[in-house]
Amino acid sequence: MFQANKSRFFVPKQSLLVCLLGLVFTTRNGLADGNTFEISGRVQTEDGLPAPSGTVVRLENQQGALVAERPVDTDGGFVFDSLAKGTYRLTASAKGYNPAEKEIDQRFWISDVFVRLTLTQGQFRVRETKPGMVLQADNIIPKTARKAFEKGKKAYKSGDLPRAEEYYEEAVKEHACYPDAQVELSIVAGMRHEYEKTESALRTIVRCSPEYLPAYFRLAYLLNAEKRYNESVDLLNQALGRAPESWELHHELAVAQAGLGNYANAEKEYREILSLTKDPPPRIHAELANVFLEQDKYSDAYQEMEAYLKAAPKGDLAPAVRKSIEEMKSAGVIGKDPQ
Repeated sequence: MFQANKSRFFVPKQSLLVCLLGLVFTTRNGLADGNTFEISGRVQTEDGLPAPSGTVVRLENQQGALVAERPVDTDGGFVFDSLAKGTYRLTASAKGYNPAEKEIDQRFWISDVFVRLTLTQGQFRVRETKPGMVLQADNIIPKTARKAFEKGKKAYKSGDLPRAEEYYEEAVKEHACYPDAQVELSIVAGMRHEYEKTESALRTIVRCSPEYLPAYFRLAYLLNAEKRYNESVDLLNQALGRAPESWELHHELAVAQAGLGNYANAEKEYREILSLTKDPPPRIHAELANVFLEQDKYSDAYQEMEAYLKAAPKGDLAPAVRKSIEEMKSAGVIGKDPQ
């Protein structure tokens, strides 16, 4: 009888689905260091239609230098792959529209990124941000703390991580609730594999600026990577109380629930993601397929695998997904889910 891996989530053992089970969360099972990642996305107009013909997406690095430039496809899609960790800026532009921008920070938390850029018409240039991005105003931060923070930024840009960390620590010592400095400290500490310090900085941000959602996401990512799933669930439920429509938070909660073996709850979170966004990252379909497999829901898993291949026919998981589909067909399990 066909059996999916039941002993440990997303860790391959002897089963017909070894390829899919082993690859779905390869980039999630730990904190990345030295890896590359992919930025994909879709450009649309304010009414939700694909970007007009001639729309171009420009990718720049932190210094503003051009990394690559791509025209969008007929659906408004684009992909930039094999990117090194760092900070990037995306700019989508089209004739007759205001450009749309988005910053991508992958200095530490490296994983494939899916973004949606919306072109607008009118007098104002739109810079896209997510809810909960506002930190404390600089006018309440002591001048000595701001000075140390600026020195830390300079040291970081020069590649001197130990010195950057010293300055950021000096800044938060002067003013513990200095979120910008805590954010940078968490990143630099992570790059130096000082994860306890990373966690401490992120928890301080959550305490001092509970409206700053990226702190919850990054802390949950860290907790999930360390398999501290119960802590992650508690944190994410708190965050979702503030931003129930954040599919990214639901994603981390799905990962935590699956890590606990609560596959029904994980399925619920993945379904919530699909209800919140019309165009989820293709990987979501593969992850949900894996959750279905853990529950012997082979037909549902098959549908999600097909959805992944439709969305990303040349994606990094495509070969494993195709192989798993063929093995499921050979085993005759599709359409024979347990009652």
